[in-house]
Amino acid sequence: NTLGKLISQTDAKGQTSTMTYDKLGRITQRTEAEGSSTWTYDTKSNGTGKLSIVKGPNGYKKELSYDALGRVKSTTLTVNGETLTTTNTYDRYSRLSVQTRPQNFKVENVYNQYGYLMAKRAPKAQITDYDWEYLSKLLEQSTANTQKATEQANKLEIKISKYNAYSEHYKKLSTKLLKGSDLLSEDAQALRDNADLLDEISNKLEQKAQYFKSLADNASMKASIGFGSTPLVAQRNKALYSDIAERLTKQAQNYLNSQGEERQILANQIADEYDDYAEILIEHADQATQEAAHWKQVVDNTQKSRNKNHYQAMLDDTNNVYFYRIRSRDAAGRLTGHIVGNGLSTEQDFSPASGHLYTIKSNFNSVDEVRNLEYEYDLMDNVTQRQNHLSGLSERFTYDALDRLTQSSTTGKIDNVDYSYTVGYQYDINGNITNKSDVGDYSYNAASGVRPHTPNSITGLKTNTSNQDRAYTYDANGNMTKNGNKSITWTSFNKPKKFTKGGDSTTFTYAPNRSRYQKVQTKSSDNTTITTQYFGKVYEKIKQNTNTEHKHFIYLDKQLIAIHIKTDTTST
Repeated sequence: NTLGKLISQTDAKGQTSTMTYDKLGRITQRTEAEGSSTWTYDTKSNGTGKLSIVKGPNGYKKELSYDALGRVKSTTLTVNGETLTTTNTYDRYSRLSVQTRPQNFKVENVYNQYGYLMAKRAPKAQITDYDWEYLSKLLEQSTANTQKATEQANKLEIKISKYNAYSEHYKKLSTKLLKGSDLLSEDAQALRDNADLLDEISNKLEQKAQYFKSLADNASMKASIGFGSTPLVAQRNKALYSDIAERLTKQAQNYLNSQGEERQILANQIADEYDDYAEILIEHADQATQEAAHWKQVVDNTQKSRNKNHYQAMLDDTNNVYFYRIRSRDAAGRLTGHIVGNGLSTEQDFSPASGHLYTIKSNFNSVDEVRNLEYEYDLMDNVTQRQNHLSGLSERFTYDALDRLTQSSTTGKIDNVDYSYTVGYQYDINGNITNKSDVGDYSYNAASGVRPHTPNSITGLKTNTSNQDRAYTYDANGNMTKNGNKSITWTSFNKPKKFTKGGDSTTFTYAPNRSRYQKVQTKSSDNTTITTQYFGKVYEKIKQNTNTEHKHFIYLDKQLIAIHIKTDTTST
């Protein structure tokens, strides 16, 4: 129309949809192959101009009401003669406080003193099978030596990242020292074998002198900032490394001035000292390893103390059951630590610069680890490696110049048995997959033909030896209508309407906003019909014969954190 609003649309299948708008440009009616939908707007003081009623085909109706501040107070959905309602209650800062759902199921939001959402919980009377005893055991574990743990927690709470850094530093130092020890041992043997062939030994001596000088400087630095070792130990190590560096420098000069038998004797002396230095480095590497383990334990103990406070809060609240408690966020507001209702604690580490997720670790009280994942990325933000440190499996991903995945490989051991699995991907010039090594070859229509983007067949299927080559057909809109022995029909707005395979079928019904609100499954084998009704993303009602299952989906930070399931039956 003259305002640029779409009033009519006809697709490749000849299906036409028409739209009508009010004077404010708001849609009021849409007519399409499935029927007519209408939108009505509120004229009352609380919600003037806001959407009030939506009606659609098949008796669909959605009603919204508003409070004095214009906030959504309730939402009521009527489908097939049944009515489902949710109501919202807000706190004095207009934050959602309690949502009451169908079955009178309440979900409450808890906020901290800074206004951040801290927890999701529900009245205890709604949940009859919660395992309080298990949570109590976790609390008991975390409060062993309570006073000592609490004192330590207060001191270390703000230093956890620093202690993690200590642990990582000493792990790296241990590796570096052991590597230096190995190199010294190799050089010692080479010197004994043939001193004359090692004319570069002087340069090596200079390099090793610099290496020990850097160790001395590092020891001095640690003494000044309290980095792990005591000042006395750090000063002792500094003196030792400085002395070794000075002696190596003198040996380099002496070696340059020597020749013949004198050079061989000097080489043997240097080799013996190399062995001594190697032993020193091994000893210090062992100390560094112990230091790393110490700081790891400090982190774990602090973690237990932090978890203790949350376990205690969950148990002390005698009126509610907690689904989720947030423990920490980073400076960007990303969730870095949380505890779920069964006491499982999860830590997530993000890159401060890119926001990439680096690690996910889940455990009970820093023990009984159930998840330890680590991710690596390339400069284009593609995941290049994903490691599961519990299973021992590692996945690697490679990409082409257009950032398309070309290979994924999984390697490792399962129950001490080597495991290796690789999948390759190939593409044509249009970006279509032409081969997937674990599936087969994909064929497409010519680029100048109809639907060049859709595969018309896949041959050489490898996923199952009983599979046959498969052909695909599409409608004029490009939707797949046949996939082997499965048939698919579509709505006028290109969403799947019905899947049929043999005598079984699944049918979907959609609201005017195109969201699915009903699914009906029929199974010919046992003459069963299962009907599922959806109330947005928060509730599902599933009917099968005499049983009705109610599912409440609970979200936080746009992620599903819990599902509450209750089953009713009218069977005798």
